[in-house]
Amino acid sequence: MAIRPFPKKVSIPSQTVVFPQICPHCLDTASERIPIESKGVLTGFYVFYTKWKYSAIRVPFCAKFARIFSLSNCVWNIALIITVCLAIALGFSEGARHDRGSGLLLFFLIMGPASIPMWLSRPGKHIRLLAVDSASIQFAVQDPAYAEKVAALNNTSVVEWYD
Repeated sequence: MAIRPFPKKVSIPSQTVVFPQICPHCLDTASERIPIESKGVLTGFYVFYTKWKYSAIRVPFCAKFARIFSLSNCVWNIALIITVCLAIALGFSEGARHDRGSGLLLFFLIMGPASIPMWLSRPGKHIRLLAVDSASIQFAVQDPAYAEKVAALNNTSVVEWYD
């Protein structure tokens, strides 16, 4: 059995969660709230589509982390717009016909580097929403001190988490 990357799990036996006003990234004072989402849960399979349910909650982070997260999202969105515009321009160019490989290369050359800051500054590295049901909400928390504070505020305990 492998140990998961999140060493602590907090299970809150209610639908209301109270977070401490500290950042799970650096344990500094938190001033901004960033949404985190759970992994999708399959709720229905139909002929032409599948239905997934996602849960989201806003977690307080420090201003520095929120700024880096916001900038990385902006960089990714700008890179996506540039990629789409260049792909359209490449498709409508009157020169030699281009194959699909050039469009794919264009996508990887622009979106690859633009995805690195977004990947490095994701809130899911520090706190992850595991499961939400009618009885409880479960979180995986990277920092043990932050996990203890979340558990204390919600009158529950921290559990070691293994596969």
